[in-house]
Amino acid sequence: MHEDPASSKNRPPTLRLASFAATSLGGLLVGLGSLLDWATVAPHIPGATGTALNSDIPGVDLAEGKITLVLGFALLVIGVVMRGISSGRTARILGWVIVAASIVATGIAVLDIVRKDSAFDAGAQDTAHKIANTTGLPYTNILARIERYLVVDLKLGIYLVIAGGIIGLIGGLLGIAWVSGRDRAPAPPVTDAPVPPDQSSPLPPPEPGSPTPPEPGSSQIPPD
Repeated sequence: MHEDPASSKNRPPTLRLASFAATSLGGLLVGLGSLLDWATVAPHIPGATGTALNSDIPGVDLAEGKITLVLGFALLVIGVVMRGISSGRTARILGWVIVAASIVATGIAVLDIVRKDSAFDAGAQDTAHKIANTTGLPYTNILARIERYLVVDLKLGIYLVIAGGIIGLIGGLLGIAWVSGRDRAPAPPVTDAPVPPDQSSPLPPPEPGSPTPPEPGSSQIPPD
């Protein structure tokens, strides 16, 4: 069974589809990860049990999470725009924007993992407020005392941001590869149209035995 040439011509290239899928999935994971919890801060005080003082920290509670949420939304929008754009120069620029946004989102999440003991101060402050409200002790004194007992447990959200950033990076690179390959593609061959015969060229000589054509201007009436 032969494939219809017209449908094959209108089908988007594989690299273009892969770039759109990876960029969209990456943006979705970055945005979803930003909304989920990035960490749980729990005080491990000797002799204390229970989880009442644990504090869950969603990504959007932090400035970093708000930034990654915007970057995830940007990846989704740019991925759709890049899929329908026809200008190679603009598509290449958008591809590099996707790469940059993905690297920034991944870098933010990785940096918070590296400096987790200081990145999630909001959890320590929330825990100190809970203790102060329960005991009536000064908030500042409690915060200073419990900081050495706090343990940060990283959650799924921050890892989704990293995974989404890496997938978005792959999508941006695939988009750039698609644009570069399209620019290097050879132009379609031009079909030679049939050339009409040159009317100014002399006619071939008559075959032997054939009647001689009349001269221009001579009478066409045969003699009696």
